[in-house]
Amino acid sequence: MNETVLAGPDELLERELEVERVRGALRAAGRREGGVVVIEGPAGIGKSRLLEIGQSRASDLGFRVLSARATELEQGFPFGVVRQLFERVITEAETADRDQWLSGAAALAAGLLTGAPIVVPSAPSPGPGSDDPTYAWQHGLYWLASNLSADSPLVLAVDDLQWCDASSARALAFIARRLAGQPIALILATRPLDPVTTPEAAALAGDPAADLLRPAPLSDAAVALLVGERLAAEPDPAFVRACEKVAGGNPFLLGELLDEAAARGFEPTAAAAPRVSSLVPRGVANAVLLRLARLPAPASGLARTLSVLGDGAQVSDAARLSGLGGTEVEGAMTSLIAAGVIQPGGTIRFTHPILRSAIYGDLSPAERERLHCSASKILEERGAPAKQVAAHVMHTEPGADASAVTLLREAATEALALGDAGGAATFLARALDEPPEADERKALVLELGLARAAPVTRRRSRR
Repeated sequence: MNETVLAGPDELLERELEVERVRGALRAAGRREGGVVVIEGPAGIGKSRLLEIGQSRASDLGFRVLSARATELEQGFPFGVVRQLFERVITEAETADRDQWLSGAAALAAGLLTGAPIVVPSAPSPGPGSDDPTYAWQHGLYWLASNLSADSPLVLAVDDLQWCDASSARALAFIARRLAGQPIALILATRPLDPVTTPEAAALAGDPAADLLRPAPLSDAAVALLVGERLAAEPDPAFVRACEKVAGGNPFLLGELLDEAAARGFEPTAAAAPRVSSLVPRGVANAVLLRLARLPAPASGLARTLSVLGDGAQVSDAARLSGLGGTEVEGAMTSLIAAGVIQPGGTIRFTHPILRSAIYGDLSPAERERLHCSASKILEERGAPAKQVAAHVMHTEPGADASAVTLLREAATEALALGDAGGAATFLARALDEPPEADERKALVLELGLARAAPVTRRRSRR
């Protein structure tokens, strides 16, 4: 049976090509044609599942599989990932096997993995940098991998390479460049890497000899299939489109979204489609908030500010609203991009609407009110369109503010000019709640009535 089309592991939908290329790398290692496979993509796209498939297939073939997963908390520990890969197999081995695997040049790595004194041979180590102990350790790790592959092909699998410590990334790159003629496959899973903040990992993943896999978001057909399976009904196309818009074709986010929809008793109908955007799966929310808690305070604060401003916010507005200086904003943005919260690029955008909703939902009512109120003033001061400013006023409590009434009426005029009578009516209804001055109320009520009548008039005119 073709495991890539099974309904259970959602991440395998539409991943036939990637699975075959991973398996191809394993077959090549079995022929002593070692190489590197890099699976790159955003969180939740299915990288770890592809890595698991590769490890499972390698085990079935009788390969030796050593795996490691980098983490944010251990990024500062030198050779942490390398130790994850090799330490256990060495320390738990029988004495004869350990001596064999650490024989020859591999003995140079013994100190890293066993705590034994580092062995430096009397003759210079081969290659440049022979006086550098780091080079000696890398050389030793390469020969350790080679010795381990003598009895059966070896797979080194590393997940979350974006968090890999620099020393391990350099050591893995050293090994990767020397796999020709070796029964060794190096399979790496990573989010997109920034050469500025993670140069070692970026150099490893960007090696021209590596086979780079970039799993694509799920197609509309795949989303429809999953919606139908999870909610046990034929989905309406409008509901499918709503799910695709919120999850962006991300298998993990889609799965969490559908679990939440099922828990709330949603049916995949057109009537339920507008409610999809309001869903924030508990699992996603908890994961996002935990991720933010691990970031520096400026990055966490900026994320909360951006959740109020929304996609497309200007950096200058975000800086003023968060109270951060230019250098602080730059560093905070870099942290949010590395954490997979914000997309890289010139326009500020959350990687997925669900992430923004999760962060926004964690704001207290008082904090939300304060930020929206401040955002409206900042945008108005720089001359932003009235509709954009009014969007923030809509999230504040009425306060008999004459300027707010004026702004909301201007926003309604802009909305009508764009053919959005419903939006105009919403702005005008909020203006009435402010409330306006008595002499302005009659005109405002008339405008609201005309806006509410506009859609009906248009429908009749087309008949």
